[in-house]
Amino acid sequence: MKRTVDAPLVPILLGLAGILELVAGMAGHTWTTVPLALVFFACTYLYLRTSLVGKYKIIDRVVGKTRIAATDQVLDLGCGHGAVMLAVAKHLRAPGKVTGIDIWKRVDQSGNRQAATQAVIEAAGVSQVAQLQTADMTALPFNDNQFDAVFASLSLHNVKPKQARRQALTEALRVL
Repeated sequence: MKRTVDAPLVPILLGLAGILELVAGMAGHTWTTVPLALVFFACTYLYLRTSLVGKYKIIDRVVGKTRIAATDQVLDLGCGHGAVMLAVAKHLRAPGKVTGIDIWKRVDQSGNRQAATQAVIEAAGVSQVAQLQTADMTALPFNDNQFDAVFASLSLHNVKPKQARRQALTEALRVL
């Protein structure tokens, strides 16, 4: 699975802030800005490391500890590139299925496209137990009590405003 950066503008801005601090220090012939520049560079590194490595370790650990039966119906809210979907799919066999929904905004995750995620599903060989659907988590197109488990990994914070996040949680509970 190709790993991409979540909210790619964030590490770009952090890195630019570090560069600007260094340039300001050199222009003013002072080294007092170097510690702040180093903080910005460290934050850039930590952000990228978490986005590209850390979250996958956490997802595998959480899904592994969740009691998912092989035939469960599972919903992944804001599935993005399908990291949670793939981790769940490893535990399923037909008629079990994991359904990933997203509205496919690239600002939330670089390269966030349904076709790219479908290619990831096919490459992993889990298309019998994984499917994608374009849907808004504040108005889920599913029946009440349709799913045995619902995941929302790094997605609810993208729902604005606060009332819409409440609606997304209400919808998740409705279909659970």
